[in-house]
Amino acid sequence: MSGHTPGPWSIWTSNSWRRLGSDATGRLVCEPLKQRDGHPDLHFPNGGEDGPDARLMAAAPEMAELLRTAITFIEEETAILEECHLDPKTGEMDDEDVAAQIELWGEWVEKARKVCG
Repeated sequence: MSGHTPGPWSIWTSNSWRRLGSDATGRLVCEPLKQRDGHPDLHFPNGGEDGPDARLMAAAPEMAELLRTAITFIEEETAILEECHLDPKTGEMDDEDVAAQIELWGEWVEKARKVCG
């Protein structure tokens, strides 16, 4: 098994069953099922409960916390760069490469905030 199912993932619903599926591949990531004894369970087609999709879901809370830490770091570094490269007379950046990097980091932070909430 090479890795987790490509995203984006979304909730699919039919016949009152909610499932997690890959919009990129059209394949299921996780679906509910009933065991032979009638108890509910989850099925992970990509490697079962020890497969890459299940491991990715289990790691999500820790990854979200790491992402929040990265957001803080990027914001602090951006502030330092702006302080060092902002021309006080014009209010513009004195280095186009630094300005482009700050803009890119801003896009990353915006996307990361959507993921972390």
